[in-house]
Amino acid sequence: MDTIFFNGCIRTLDDSEKVAEAVGIENGRIVFVGTDKEAEAFSCKKRIELK
Repeated sequence: MDTIFFNGCIRTLDDSEKVAEAVGIENGRIVFVGTDKEAEAFSCKKRIELK
C-alpha cells in the first residue's frame, strides 16, 4: 500500500453510513477503509495522521 491516512473521521457513502478511522491508497485508488487497528496490519510507504 502506498499511503494510509489514519486517526480521522471518514464518512463513507454506502447505505449503512459507516464512519471509518482509516483509508488506504494504492496506485491512486482506495483499497482499504476501516479502523485504525485494522490499518496497523498493513505495511505502507507513508502514514499520514489526520488528527
